[in-house]
Amino acid sequence: MQWDVYPYLFGRQEPQTQENANKTRYSLWTMVGLRLGTADADKKDVLGYYIPARYQLGTGTTDPILGLRFQATRLNGISPGFMLIYTFNSENKTGYERSDTVYIKADLTYLAFEKFRLNPGVSFIVVPRHDRQDGVIQAGTRGENYYLEFDTYYLLSATVNPYIFIKYLYHTEDVSSKNSLRLTAGIGIMLRF
Repeated sequence: MQWDVYPYLFGRQEPQTQENANKTRYSLWTMVGLRLGTADADKKDVLGYYIPARYQLGTGTTDPILGLRFQATRLNGISPGFMLIYTFNSENKTGYERSDTVYIKADLTYLAFEKFRLNPGVSFIVVPRHDRQDGVIQAGTRGENYYLEFDTYYLLSATVNPYIFIKYLYHTEDVSSKNSLRLTAGIGIMLRF
């Protein structure tokens, strides 16, 4: 979920209308979320050993997500934005603990056909420390991943925006991600308050 805190920190702004379409409106969104551990994280191979954690379907933990997004919006034009999201990770029932992750994204937003928000951008995910298995550091589990992204939001209402996303991994410095999928896509829903 997102909350626009800019008006509380810096004062209210004029609503955007066609008369002041060239004025820039600033938003600072705080984000709070929860990653639910719904997928299995304890699958074993045919010999009975746990499959490496990076290849499991999920993390096996439910963890908090915090973030900030800054947006400079122009009603008729391209609007730059910046996002920072921190995902906490905890130890799962197999004793595996992934590193916390930092997601950073810079993007441009453009309103098309009055109901679609197009969002191309670049991002990277930083894994600041190694994963641990029963407290023991797992070599080759930290690094950075660099992505090209494209999101399309449908503006159903002021507070509900379903979206689709495409993400392409164009470079990685994370040894364990060398075999990762290069192209991923998905759907979601954004709730704004």
